[in-house]
Formats: sequence, structure tokens, C-alpha cells
Amino acid sequence: SGTACVECSSGYYAAHSGQSACSKCYTGTTSEHASGSVRCVTGCVFNSTNNTQYNITALRGTVVGPVATTQPSGAFYFSVCDGVMPAGTCSSAATDDAHMHVCFAPTEGTAETGSQLNFGSLLEFVAAGAGTAEEDASFVLNFHGGETESATGLPLTATVVFRCSTNAGVGVPQLLSYSTATATATFEWAS
Repeated sequence: SGTACVECSSGYYAAHSGQSACSKCYTGTTSEHASGSVRCVTGCVFNSTNNTQYNITALRGTVVGPVATTQPSGAFYFSVCDGVMPAGTCSSAATDDAHMHVCFAPTEGTAETGSQLNFGSLLEFVAAGAGTAEEDASFVLNFHGGETESATGLPLTATVVFRCSTNAGVGVPQLLSYSTATATATFEWAS
């Protein structure tokens, strides 16, 4: 809204042209470019404050899904490290530049049939441990920046609670709950 646009500096982004301020990248991510970034990216190696390192780079370049659900009715897809849903992955409307970490494709015959729903374009790393709600988890990833849910007007978000399991391999996320009141899907992922 000023007389000139200024590119966001390192560690910050502006998702839309003309924003009045840049937003700081969430913990575990950095701006895509040294300046002028429109999103934040992650290397999928996260460091907690107690010097524990969580490395899920095995998830790079992969889309996990479909993870079928009945409430809501449809399937979730995850692009944890890259935040890119290749064309046709989530639904026919997804394109190669669809930047989303968590995508939902509604079941045919529902109100949103034919269009994917973005449950998060931005990732935030949260170290779990003693004194937190998820003290038995390894770490938590919160996904922000999803589209607005039509019934509540709230942004769609997702939370994934990762649990270290040496025999699970990459594993598959399981939906624990979906709250229509907060428009949040919560998953547990043994990996």
C-alpha cells in the first residue's frame, strides 16, 4: 500500500503481492530465496533445543497417500518435505506448482467434490518432550496457511505427531481427529 514494493529479507516471506509486511518463516523452515521469497522451505532435518536432531529426509520427493478417512469423507495426501503436490496426486485440480504439504480430496458426491483442499502450505517444527501435550512423541509438525474452510471461515490446518519407530519404515499417517470447530486435522505418524 506504499509507493514502492520492497522484497522480503532472508528468513521472511510474502505469500501475496502487495502485503503490508513480510511474515517470518516458522521454526524448522527458511525463506526459499535470499530475498523476495513467497514461501518458506525445509530441508526436513530439525534440531530441538536439547540438541536432538530429527532427520526425515527419506520423505523428500515423495507424496504419501491416499490416507482414506470417513470424517471428513475423502483422502489426505502428504508432501512433508517438498510441499508440492504433482498434477493428479490429490485430485485432477492439483497442478505441479500447487504448493501444499497436506492436501485433502473429498469423496465424490460431497460439497467440495472435484477440488482439492489445502490443509497447509507452511510447515512449523515443534519439539515434543517432557512438559508438552505430546511428551511421548518424537516431534510435531504443524501445517499452516491452508485455504479457508467454507462453513467456519477458519483456515484449514493440520498437525502431524511423529513417533520414532525403527521398524515402521517411512510409515503412513493415521487420522486421529478432525475438528470442524477449529478446522484442524490431527494425525499420528510412526516413522
